[in-house]
Amino acid sequence: MHFEIRPFEASDYEAVAEIANAIYPDLRMTADEWRNDDRVFEGNHFIRRRYVALDSSTGKIVGFGGISHMPLSFHPQKFRMQILVHPSFQRRGIGNALFEQLMSDLKTLNALSVQVNVREKNREAIAFLHKRGFKEIQRFWELKLDVAQFELTKFLPVVEQVKAQGIAIVTLADEQRFDSDCMRKLYELQRTIGKEVPISGHFTFAPFDDFVRWMERPNLLPDAFFIAKKGNEYIGISNLALMRTDEPTCLYQEQTGVLSRYRRRKIATALKIKAIEYAKRNGFRCIITHNASDSPTMLALNEKLGFKRRLGIVKMEREIQSKS
Repeated sequence: MHFEIRPFEASDYEAVAEIANAIYPDLRMTADEWRNDDRVFEGNHFIRRRYVALDSSTGKIVGFGGISHMPLSFHPQKFRMQILVHPSFQRRGIGNALFEQLMSDLKTLNALSVQVNVREKNREAIAFLHKRGFKEIQRFWELKLDVAQFELTKFLPVVEQVKAQGIAIVTLADEQRFDSDCMRKLYELQRTIGKEVPISGHFTFAPFDDFVRWMERPNLLPDAFFIAKKGNEYIGISNLALMRTDEPTCLYQEQTGVLSRYRRRKIATALKIKAIEYAKRNGFRCIITHNASDSPTMLALNEKLGFKRRLGIVKMEREIQSKS
C-alpha cells in the first residue's frame, strides 16, 4: 500500500484513540482521555514529537508514532516511544516507517536512549524491537484486586500499629485545606523516594511546576491520595486515580512509597489498606496496579493483600549514543 507520514494534529485524537482501542480492546481510552493525559506536556520544557501515517488512497489515519520525555522519571536526553498501527494495516511497512522517523528525531535531539513498554505475550512486537537494537531492561506485572473479596477487618490492626508509632495517615484533600506548603512537601517526598529507588539506574525528577501540573490531572482523587506523616514530615504515600471510561468501577493505584529510614514498619501496608478501604466505602469493585519484577518486597505485599497477576509487560531500551 502507499502511505504518507505527517506530524500529529489536534484533530487526530479520535482517529488515534480508535487505532489504540482496536489493538488493545481491553484497555479502551477515549479521545478526551488521550487529551487529558497529554496536558502534562503543555506549557513546559518537556519534548514530544508525534506523527500519524495515512493511507494515501483514502486519507484515513492508520498508524501513530510518538516520542516524549518521561515526566516522572525525567532526563533531558532520555525518551519513551510508542508506535501503533491498526490491525488491518499491519505488516505493510507502516510501523517501520514511523520508527525510522522517530529515530531520526531522537538523533537530532541528541538522545541517549529510548524506552518502549510492550506486552509480554506480544512476541511479534518484541521481535520487532529486538531486531532494531532494543534490549529488555525490566519486567512488570499488572495486578488486580477484587475489592469485594478483601477482608478489611483482618488488616485494620496494621493501621492501628502504625498509628501507635506516632504516624498519622491523612489525605491530600485534608492537607490542601490546612497546609499551604503541602504540594512542595509532597514534591520533595516523591523526589527523595525516586532517588532512593532509581528507575533503570537514573532518576531526575521533573521541576516543581511540572509536578504541580501533573497533580492537577482530572482523574486524580485528592481524597484517595494517602500521605503518612510523622509530625509535620511527609514520610510515605499511596494514591488512587480514576481508571479509563470503560472501567468506571475500577481504580488505579499509581504509586506507593516510603522513605528508606521508615521502611519495615508496616507503613506501606497501612497506606495500601487505607486505599482499599476507600475503594470499598465508595463502591468500587477493583483496584489495578503495576509492580516491577525487581521489586519483590512490594510484589509480596500486593499479593498478601490479594492482588492477582494478570498481565506481564516488558520494558525495552535502545541506546542511541554513548552516555560518556
